[in-house]
Amino acid sequence: MPAAGSTAVAAEAAEPSRPAAGFVEEEGVSKLFGRFITDRAAVDEDLYYITADSMSESDPFPQRYPDRFVNVGMAEQNAVSIGSGLAQSGKNVYLSNISTFLLYRPFDQIRLDAAHANARLRLIGTSAGFSRAMYGNAHISIEDIAVLRALPNMTVVAPGDRTELLDLLAEIDQLPGPAYIRLPMESTVLPVLHPQGTRIRLGRSAVLREGDLGTLIATGHVLEQAVAWVDEWRRKGFAVRLVSMPSIKPLDTARVEELVAEGRPIATFEEHSVIGGLGSAVAETVAEAGGGVPFRRIGLPDRYPGRPGSADYLKQVLHVPGSEHVLAWFLSASRARRPSPVKAAALVDDLCYDGAVYDQRYADYADDVPFWRDLARRHGPDVLELATGTGRISIPLAKDGHDVTGIDVAPAMLREAERKRNPGLPLKLHEADMRDFDLGRRFRLVLLPCDSISHLLNDSDIAACLARVREHLADDGVFALDMVNPAATLTAEADGRWRPAFQYRDPRSGQAVEVSRARQYDPVSQVLVDEMEYRRDGVEHVERVTRHSRMLTLEQAERLLAKGGFTVTQRYGGFAGEPWTATSRHLVLVCAKSKEESR
Repeated sequence: MPAAGSTAVAAEAAEPSRPAAGFVEEEGVSKLFGRFITDRAAVDEDLYYITADSMSESDPFPQRYPDRFVNVGMAEQNAVSIGSGLAQSGKNVYLSNISTFLLYRPFDQIRLDAAHANARLRLIGTSAGFSRAMYGNAHISIEDIAVLRALPNMTVVAPGDRTELLDLLAEIDQLPGPAYIRLPMESTVLPVLHPQGTRIRLGRSAVLREGDLGTLIATGHVLEQAVAWVDEWRRKGFAVRLVSMPSIKPLDTARVEELVAEGRPIATFEEHSVIGGLGSAVAETVAEAGGGVPFRRIGLPDRYPGRPGSADYLKQVLHVPGSEHVLAWFLSASRARRPSPVKAAALVDDLCYDGAVYDQRYADYADDVPFWRDLARRHGPDVLELATGTGRISIPLAKDGHDVTGIDVAPAMLREAERKRNPGLPLKLHEADMRDFDLGRRFRLVLLPCDSISHLLNDSDIAACLARVREHLADDGVFALDMVNPAATLTAEADGRWRPAFQYRDPRSGQAVEVSRARQYDPVSQVLVDEMEYRRDGVEHVERVTRHSRMLTLEQAERLLAKGGFTVTQRYGGFAGEPWTATSRHLVLVCAKSKEESR
């Protein structure tokens, strides 16, 4: 269930990879940071580095670029003011210090000189959380995320492994405004937890382990511990998905909204107060999504430990939940959610993503094909179809002589389309997510047929898709899509009652499969939940799978299209070109790019 641009990693493929080329495995976070800014300074003559008596003797920057290095001594307020002044004069400024001294003493300067002024100042805070708790209360930084993410213009990230640190440093280097990078003790050697080739981006999360019991979202230097927990639980037979969320502001809200729509328990894990950190940021999104899933924040309670000690010792003093307690919560929360059906991956593939099964289900459905063919005849010749599936529409368009490109996220659907196509057809197929693709060209006509927009469960997903459509559509091109009308189709069907749905023959085993379906519709979230039961060759053993669909009204669809830069030029109530009415089963919209530069 990856969100737009997110990285999904199968559990069995998540072995640590080698560090990035050019970085020594034993380097701690401060050395990695020092090497990064030194390399960047070689190509960016405006890059400046400031410390407040906290630099390492092995830091290469001062030796190589002494005219761009400033050590202000133990004067943290001056460090921020000097850095912000340099930034407002066009410089790219990095300010590094132990996080408690970096943030709390000069907070007024950070708020006014950096955040309010939107200065290009990068705050590198080391020894966050309980990293330096042995030195006493002045070195405990457990509210830094809460303080910084409340500041307008401020970006906040907490890398949990080497890949996240290096990629996010590169991303933040290009930002026009201030940012805070939260790091552990300066000498900490971050592990490599993402597979080689993974790219981490601001505002995006990454799946490190898959599982159907629930989801644990972790950030910062507890990510390695989260991996150990999830792997330990898997060995016991309990599979929990692990999501790394290094970008806290901006947050990957699309990912969280998808998890809420899935309906399984969600927990967050961080070495920060449960107030204001990752847990609060995710909780805000969970609440606004309106899904009502079990949710828990695993972090530090709302009190100071009152004594020095190691991180493990202080967590025991504060009764922070450990692995066994968190697993017990997932198990109890999952039981409380029953009878929510358990997804069986093979059955999901059968019904939703297996091309041969899809074609069996819709073998007699062709009502819409003449409409799309006529649209291509008038607006082609080059056509892009999103969610092309098994080529039910793209193949006839290619047979008409159009230059057709189709994308779909399901490899099995594309394989079936490849099997069905004739050699020599002007049809190119790509495996891609319609929220995040780049084909390097524009099209006269872009199609999103078959109510495929319903697979995008929230406004941010739809916005991402529309942004890609706009980028790939010629300025005078046409974008057309269709969806079902919830007012006309859900009244009788979405009552939660089981009804016979359809039959098909499993293309792998040859078994006859009977499917019954019950549907429920939440008018608040506008999500339609399909629960489907399988019986194979008459055997009464029942397996169940769930799918979620987002149902849009005409007003919502047109509002989202307008926000995405499109103007609806025609609307129909069906594929025969009949006018739209409130009782129409279908809503077909034909759109052009909006002419206004600002929307």
